[in-house]
Amino acid sequence: MISYRQNGSGLPVVLLHGFCENQSLWDDLLPQWAQHGRIITVDLPGFGNSAPLAQGFGIEEVAASIHDFLTREISLTEYVVLGHSLGGYVSLALAANFPDYVGAFGLINSTSLADSEEKKAQRLKTAAFIRQHGVAAFSENFVPNLFAPENRQRLADKLALVRQMTHGLDKEVVAGYMLAMRQRPGRMDVFRQNKPVMFVAGLQDPHISHTDIELHLNGMHNKKLGYALPGVAHMSMYEAPDKLNEAFMALISLVKS
Repeated sequence: MISYRQNGSGLPVVLLHGFCENQSLWDDLLPQWAQHGRIITVDLPGFGNSAPLAQGFGIEEVAASIHDFLTREISLTEYVVLGHSLGGYVSLALAANFPDYVGAFGLINSTSLADSEEKKAQRLKTAAFIRQHGVAAFSENFVPNLFAPENRQRLADKLALVRQMTHGLDKEVVAGYMLAMRQRPGRMDVFRQNKPVMFVAGLQDPHISHTDIELHLNGMHNKKLGYALPGVAHMSMYEAPDKLNEAFMALISLVKS
């Protein structure tokens, strides 16, 4: 079962949250975005109120479950998909595996590159830590580091909100996603395909290097849809909502033209 909400009408736009988050991530932006399309927010399997997948799942299985829900349960024949972080990996898998359905997509604080060997080793250690100590212990340091240091006090309420999203999560689900992200393939070829693609990155993001950001920006067909945001880490919907809204409007305007 996939938990979801719909707001607005017209062009279907699917929003996918990131790791240890849920669909409430988008609540601040929904009133504005729903004026320009049928905005569909979902909880990824095992997060929020969505049922988990069987253990051993990968990003491909997550994407297939979302696509099955979108096409069978709410009868979409084409959609735009925007993903934050982990949701960006799922968006890329949707674009790769169901290209006739995905008319455009966007990566928000995400990457199309596979993990480096160093990152893969780090993810193994993190999965082991989560299984041994639980999600609460993991989130204690994980959540603050999603925000740029100078934003943490200013956005203390948003930081608390993200921390709350992690409450009650199953440690096996969270560890399973960590391993799924580790195993995902690189998809720069999908990112560079000739369809509308949005890319929004934070220049203080500890998870995406400046080199990786530059590689993505240089590889875009339409560079007007690429944003590298100063003073922003991993949470552009909170740290720079006006800029994220600008990127959204640029993409939607292009898709509708």
